[in-house]
Amino acid sequence: MIVKMTKLKDSDTAEYKNHIEEGKEVIGEITELPKVGECFYVGMNYRTSTVKEIISLTRFRTNNSIYDLQDA
Repeated sequence: MIVKMTKLKDSDTAEYKNHIEEGKEVIGEITELPKVGECFYVGMNYRTSTVKEIISLTRFRTNNSIYDLQDA
């Protein structure tokens, strides 16, 4: 599945600032949806920090950021 992942904002509990700007979009293929306790990979060149919470069907929180995930 090809998706577009957008960084919405830094997480309130960020371990460190990752200097990825809010609104950054990454488009790529995924083989599975985000899972708590694992990094999330989009394409072969982008991964998030560890997923901490699944907020909704399209939003999740990592160690450092909150992301939105949509079909591309």
